[in-house]
Amino acid sequence: MQVLTTDPEPEVAPTPKELVWTKNKTKLYRYTPDQPKKYKIPLLMVYALINKPYVLDLAKGGSLIEYLVSRGFDVYLLDWGTPGLEDKNMKLDDYILDYIPRAVKKVMKNSNASEVSILGYCMGGTMTSVFAALHPELPIRNLIFMTSPFDFTNTGSYGSMLDKRYFDVDKVVDTMGN
Repeated sequence: MQVLTTDPEPEVAPTPKELVWTKNKTKLYRYTPDQPKKYKIPLLMVYALINKPYVLDLAKGGSLIEYLVSRGFDVYLLDWGTPGLEDKNMKLDDYILDYIPRAVKKVMKNSNASEVSILGYCMGGTMTSVFAALHPELPIRNLIFMTSPFDFTNTGSYGSMLDKRYFDVDKVVDTMGN
């Protein structure tokens, strides 16, 4: 009999953090530095809805978050959690008009800052751009976008996948929810 050994699962999201705020599955984290902050303006990272946010904090020595924290940035991350059937009635409006504004206010209060920078990743960037456009009165110092889609007019092969001849979006919504 041959015994198979498996390697341990790699550690992901190794940068120390604390939970600052939650709403339903959504969590707002603040990364805890081991040295004083250099920069006064906090950075809120708004992640995509369906991907795993540990991509930004993948491994020790290979982490964007670790890099920013070690350089003196005050880094926060908005993690939407894993969507499930109970989330079928959630709309983009909920995230853009409720969750993101609450997170921004929490970051500013928690960091005692008068401005905030926001980095939107993938659909998090798309939602952040809508949020920022709706709230020009907010003290947003910088908007940064990574892999964020903005122009949906030419979607290439994805467009044919959504062609009504092959894909009935109404039936999907009726079956799965929004």
